Amino acid sequence: MRPKQHRIKLTLDERTELESVVKATSVSFEKRRRAKVLLLCDESEFGLGLEDAQVVFHSNLLFQFLIESLELRSDGLRLAQY
Repeated sequence: MRPKQHRIKLTLDERTELESVVKATSVSFEKRRRAKVLLLCDESEFGLGLEDAQVVFHSNLLFQFLIESLELRSDGLRLAQY
């Protein structure tokens, strides 16, 4: 596995702000997901400092990618054309 290119160390104030973004219902799904990823990657004394594979698992990024990659058609499921 490659070493991380970017190390994230959030302050307590930054963590608090990101946690409020994750809990907010008036914020877009994409912004909440990004905030959640930052919190999961945080290597400070307050964070979990998860590896990339663990972040993908915990943030449902893989599941979301699969949902976005599939289209429901009247003739069944098929992979979306990108």
